[in-house]
Amino acid sequence: MNNSRELINRFIKFEEDKNLFNLKIKGIYFWPHIRATIYNKIRSEKFNLGVERTKISNLKRISYYLKNLYDSIKKNPFYHIRQVDLLVFNHPRRVKLDNNNWISIYTDYFLNKIDMSYYVFERPYLGQHFKPIITQNIRYLDLIYRIASLSKLKRYLNYFSKKEKFLVETIQQNIENEFNIDFEDRFLLKLLSSKIPNVKNINKIYTFLIEKIDPKFIVEVAYCNSHHIVINEIASKKNIITIELQHGVIGKDHIAYNFFKKRNYKWFPDYIVLFGDFWKNNARFPVENDHLKIFGFPHHNRMVRNYSNIKYSGKIRILFISQGPIGHELSKLAYSLNKILDTDKYQIIYKLHPGEYGHWKNIYKELLNSSIKVIDNQKKNLYYYFSTSRYQVGVCSTALYEGLSFNLITFIYKTKLSTYMSDLYNNNIAYLIEDENEILKLLEKDKKLHFNKYNFWSETYNKNFENLIKNL
Repeated sequence: MNNSRELINRFIKFEEDKNLFNLKIKGIYFWPHIRATIYNKIRSEKFNLGVERTKISNLKRISYYLKNLYDSIKKNPFYHIRQVDLLVFNHPRRVKLDNNNWISIYTDYFLNKIDMSYYVFERPYLGQHFKPIITQNIRYLDLIYRIASLSKLKRYLNYFSKKEKFLVETIQQNIENEFNIDFEDRFLLKLLSSKIPNVKNINKIYTFLIEKIDPKFIVEVAYCNSHHIVINEIASKKNIITIELQHGVIGKDHIAYNFFKKRNYKWFPDYIVLFGDFWKNNARFPVENDHLKIFGFPHHNRMVRNYSNIKYSGKIRILFISQGPIGHELSKLAYSLNKILDTDKYQIIYKLHPGEYGHWKNIYKELLNSSIKVIDNQKKNLYYYFSTSRYQVGVCSTALYEGLSFNLITFIYKTKLSTYMSDLYNNNIAYLIEDENEILKLLEKDKKLHFNKYNFWSETYNKNFENLIKNL
């Protein structure tokens, strides 16, 4: 397997052939809960990928816990709960606006416009919650996540019957044989011995909450963690409509949205609400096309308007968009390009993913001894760097699509993961490049490619989210 497209095609056929979605242990359809973990582990080891997660020290974790203690108690999801029309599970990673408010970029834009009763449930992000916020009716899920994390601490190796152990061990052996990979001993057994008790625990909690709240609709951002999978299953039993909001790249290489066949999975959201028409045909969704709706991305459209007219008169900027899995390769490309670049004319800006902020100096050491400007904070919005750059370079980040709204000339660096962006370079929207010399030649040509950016980000987005969901 030479790239992620070949791997995912093989993976989704394998799970279909082995009937993994229909297997149960302790009454739990377990495969949806571990599917992404297994695929990403295979992908990481086959392609030798890095990670982009920032580790939190125990001291910081305690500090955040004490800081959030009052709100996590006062605003816990069980406190004075009542029936509402809409239950929203937002994304906990927020963006700070110029007025110092931290907003949830996927949900705040429609929540303040709807005439529906609602709660917003928010899980902690790296152990904390950002404040101040404009989000109303918010409840923090720290207590539930703390209960879930406690159930993961103990691995119940004697939890399974002999028949169940044999099933799990057979699945691991099949995976190892199919993908020519060696997991550590009893890897899958250990994973499921903490996962299944955890799923059973949170199922009881969310069943109680959803019965109390009795919403007509549930909106979620990022369905594919176990909490949301459980929530979707509960909602399906109670005929509550579940809706996921797009929050990043959806492509034919993304394990969460690609399946061998269309099928009514009870744990998958009923509807997906997308940024634009482009994304409708960009994955092998299990749901029918009429369950894919367009809402747009109001935050993106607002940022484009706000930053489009920034005046900049410095060197011509080449913006590198980093991510943990491909950071090693991309940082070396930036360094190599910088060595042959006319640095009196050009400047490389290397924008780190937030998950890389804490450890980049240890893993991208070549950047420390160069004239490359590394951005390892959020003092300036990413859109500022789009507006002051002429070129962008990356592999598979959502930000590359956002940069296209500023008409940036885009270079996709060919790696094992670049097939994520094949619809861009195969349709002459971006250039696929293999090394720094190719970039240098294209800089000299300075040729922009023409495309309809509104296909990615619907400009005439549906301003009335309430009508959208009520008409489902």
